Amino acid sequence: MESQKQNKKISQGKGIIIIMSGYTATGKSQTAQQIAEFLRKNSIKSQIISSDVLRRQFNHRITADYFNDNNKECAGKRDHVYCEMLNAARPLFDFGYTVILDAGHNKRHMRERIYDFAKECGADFIVVNTVCPDEEEIRKRIGVRNPENPNQVANLFEIYLLSRGLSDPIIEDVPLIIFDTKDARVVSKSDDSSAEFISRAFRG
Repeated sequence: MESQKQNKKISQGKGIIIIMSGYTATGKSQTAQQIAEFLRKNSIKSQIISSDVLRRQFNHRITADYFNDNNKECAGKRDHVYCEMLNAARPLFDFGYTVILDAGHNKRHMRERIYDFAKECGADFIVVNTVCPDEEEIRKRIGVRNPENPNQVANLFEIYLLSRGLSDPIIEDVPLIIFDTKDARVVSKSDDSSAEFISRAFRG
């Protein structure tokens, strides 16, 4: 019943903000596409805003220091991308779109910036955290992206390990779905209408 209310609310032009979160190669972008397709089938307007696309536009390369807050240059570049994502999200949300923010959001202060943004907009939000506990699967996925460059695969896997160590766990009391992309299953979800509604994207 609550998920039906959430569907009606979104359909009436009151979109929500979906915050993707997860390490490299855990399936964030694919999951974002899956959610967008589910919304489309329910006649709900949505738009994915991708940090990867913005990084390419700004010629930002992901290096071992990219996720290290002690490297001021890299932290500045990263924050620039996240600010631009919110700048792009605001007019879309104002026009009734559900906005899917496709980025790692592995630092608590990054997520809290979006929580504040959602509160300012009067928007509901939910965090969708993608996980893949199998490191060999992570290495395989990175390899698929870089089939002709084994050195790049090794570098990106090292960055994955480093970023994991520098991340903040999601311990905030917020609407949350944890989705295992290898087994294609919802590991856990919070008990609220947004989580119940969005989790339907992963059924069947």
